[in-house]
Parts: sequence; C-alpha cells; structure tokens
Amino acid sequence: MSEIDEIIKNCKTCEQDKSIHDFHKDRHSSDGLSRRCKECKRKSWPAYYKKHREKLLLRAEERQKRLKARVIEHYSNGTDLCICCDENIVEFLTIDHIDNDGGEHRQKLNGGNRGGSWFYVWLIKNNFPEGFQVLCMNCNWGKRNSGTCPHKNYGKYRRDN
Repeated sequence: MSEIDEIIKNCKTCEQDKSIHDFHKDRHSSDGLSRRCKECKRKSWPAYYKKHREKLLLRAEERQKRLKARVIEHYSNGTDLCICCDENIVEFLTIDHIDNDGGEHRQKLNGGNRGGSWFYVWLIKNNFPEGFQVLCMNCNWGKRNSGTCPHKNYGKYRRDN
C-alpha cells in the first residue's frame, strides 16, 4: 500500500488523524480498531491501572486458572491427575516437557524463562503439541533434579527412624 492509499483514523482522545497501524485491534468496535491510538492508551495506562488494580489482577488470575485448567485437562486426558502419583489438586499440577528440554524449549521460543499463562497460550495456539505431560510440582522437580520422579526412587532415599 502506498502512502497515498494509507487508511486514516481519528483518535478520540488526542483528536489527531493517524494511520490505522497506530491503533490496537478491538473486536468489539465496528471497525475492528480501538477508539484511542496506541500512544494515548500508553499514556493513560498507569492511571487506569492504579485505579483498577485489584480488578485487573483478579481478571488476570481468573484467566490464568482457565488457561491452566484447559491445558491440564487436555494433557491428562480429562483426569486432571499427575501421571506419576495421581495428585489431583490442580494448583499442584504443572506441565512437564517429557524430554527434559523445558529450558531449551523456552529459550528457543522467546529467549527467556517464561512459563505460566504465556506457555499455556502457546500450547493452545499450537494445537496441544506432543511432548508434554501432567506432573505435580514434586514429581516435576524430582525429575528435574535427579532425572526421575522421587516416587520411583522412594525406597532408595527413604530415611527410616
């Protein structure tokens, strides 16, 4: 598209005509774009966040729970259980890279050590790829530290009184 053909939209905050590329998408809007330009939204965000902090944090927490539940349900085939010890408290469950390449995988995806919601979104957008399983945090950490889950080595490391 040439500069002459560029589509222009008026920002309702600063009232300037700007390229549509200067507006965020908004699926609720009739034209599919936000009413305010990115710059105006960025400037107003700190005050908005301060005023609505609790509501925003609660919404983010609820979203995180929904995403995690969906991913756990898929990778556990609907059982919501750790495949090793049958732990069923969802807060204790996590997604494990079967081949122990989680750090390398996250580095390749985004150059960092991000997990949680971001990772759940990635799994969903990529149609739940193979190579992942549901473990509880204890089994996951045990596998990470010793290569196998502690439940499999329980007798070996048990300290009798």
